[in-house]
Amino acid sequence: FKLKVIKKIFITGARGYIALHCIVNALNRGYKVKGTVRSEAKKVEVQDCLSERLNSKNDLELEILDLEEGGPIFVNSKNSPIR
Repeated sequence: FKLKVIKKIFITGARGYIALHCIVNALNRGYKVKGTVRSEAKKVEVQDCLSERLNSKNDLELEILDLEEGGPIFVNSKNSPIR
């Protein structure tokens, strides 16, 4: 049988200088990227910054995750071993 390779990575702090370069590099190599930002404004900044480099809007998924708000953190993933 054949294994299906999922080329998807998770990058925290997607608005950061290094993270943006990592996202561009991953997108250029055919990966789908899921990243975190702290606010809707930062999400828009990242999308605007990377809009020219996206082959498809499905290649980049951004979630708002502000650790300063407190409370539990949940990242929903259908591939997670923890349900």
